[in-house]
Amino acid sequence: MSERKPVYLWLDLETTGLNPVENGIVEIAAIITDEDFNELARYQAVTHTRKEWTPFCLGLHAGNGLCADLAGLTAISLEDAENQIHDRLIHPYGRVTLAGKSVHFDRGFLHEHMPGLDKCLIHRHLDVSVLRMMWPHHQIPEQTGTLHRAMPDNEHALEIARAYRAVEKL
Repeated sequence: MSERKPVYLWLDLETTGLNPVENGIVEIAAIITDEDFNELARYQAVTHTRKEWTPFCLGLHAGNGLCADLAGLTAISLEDAENQIHDRLIHPYGRVTLAGKSVHFDRGFLHEHMPGLDKCLIHRHLDVSVLRMMWPHHQIPEQTGTLHRAMPDNEHALEIARAYRAVEKL
């Protein structure tokens, strides 16, 4: 029996704080890729929450435009976002590997707020933060654009993985 090739769910969340129990998810970006990091599909949503905002996150997201987007865009429920991510990205592949930057943080919020999605993830993570720690900084692609917005942060994580993969193949 041949082993199933990995499929990665690159995920980034923007939250109202650092505590998954007290704080909530306000933005979600997901990109599904094959084992060679070729993009298969993507998803992005702004979600509403009744959870408490920490002053730091409120200031951060006021400065990067997320608060303005929350006021101006139609936010959806976490349940709707969870169902859409599952149906559009994960369902065709079964269980997938969570990937991104510091994904243990995101996994904690998924476990608390999106348990159905959390159950679709295998136990392994692909965390490119390790590459940033161990690889000389001059070889890590710098992030451009808005920081601490879900899709640009997610795209940057994928860019780091692709850069490492390119060097690995030399």
